[in-house]
Amino acid sequence: MSKILIFFMVAFNATFLLSAQQSQTIEQYKGHLRYNGDSMNIDKQVLSQILDDNSFSKYLQARREYVAAIPLWGLGCAELIAATTFAGIGLHSDRTFTYNPDYPITSYSPYLYVVAGSCLGAALFTLIPAIILTVDSQKKLISISKGYNSNRTSLKLSFCSSGGRITLNF
Repeated sequence: MSKILIFFMVAFNATFLLSAQQSQTIEQYKGHLRYNGDSMNIDKQVLSQILDDNSFSKYLQARREYVAAIPLWGLGCAELIAATTFAGIGLHSDRTFTYNPDYPITSYSPYLYVVAGSCLGAALFTLIPAIILTVDSQKKLISISKGYNSNRTSLKLSFCSSGGRITLNF
């Protein structure tokens, strides 16, 4: 009776380990790696233990690219806001400017359009590298997670009986 009880305890623990391992797949999320269904990012020290050297160095490079893109996104968006503001002020100036023959003043809207165009060019100059860095970082993190998830050894639980003995293989 005790052998049967021990057998079922071992079988229960093995199935628990099997289900725990199946849930330990990783995914990329906002420039980090984390376990599926978990809200916490995996720590760098843990990743250095569960990933091979090539994947870990690829992860570090992907993280650096993701972090390097953050200020470029901020600067590019600020430049787009400035370009939109200057273009809007220029359009407002064109719509409200009235020519008075007694005081011949020209509109300053062409200067505002030049500044808006310069800001737009600067925004493109910073947003293109930000997009490239972000996309490349996400591709690397996705390939790391796919490689880790596909290369994991899976537990296979099987029972076999031979010669009146029941054995548990996994």
